[in-house]
Amino acid sequence: MKAIKSFFFGGAGGGDRIADIGLLVMRLIMGLSLCLSHGLGKVQHPENVVNMLQHAHVPYPHIMVWPAALTEFIGGLLIAIGLFTRPTAVAVIILMCVAFFHMHAGMPYGKRELAAVYFAMAALLLLAGGGRFSVDRLIHKK
Repeated sequence: MKAIKSFFFGGAGGGDRIADIGLLVMRLIMGLSLCLSHGLGKVQHPENVVNMLQHAHVPYPHIMVWPAALTEFIGGLLIAIGLFTRPTAVAVIILMCVAFFHMHAGMPYGKRELAAVYFAMAALLLLAGGGRFSVDRLIHKK
């Protein structure tokens, strides 16, 4: 049980206050960007994403739009506040791998680099956790 709680709410964070402030800034920018710049549009207009998924030959595009949209929208909010940071980071890593290797395959790297950057930020959060300035930390301490 302790290992599960540690995965969901733990993480060493940045090690000191300044590093944890860095994690906080990164979480806020990453989470709000993911939510507002990417997820919100997908949630509001899923038909646009369905068309893109159909063009990319993704099976069941009317179903597959929702894991992507909700990972970006709700996952972005969770990352911003630092709640379920590690499991959400896993979902973002999977989504960014799909974006990088499938949705944007064949495009120049410059068109794919945002997926790589989100992947790297999510990997850091998976390894470090949300840091001392996160809701996860409040829950883990109890």
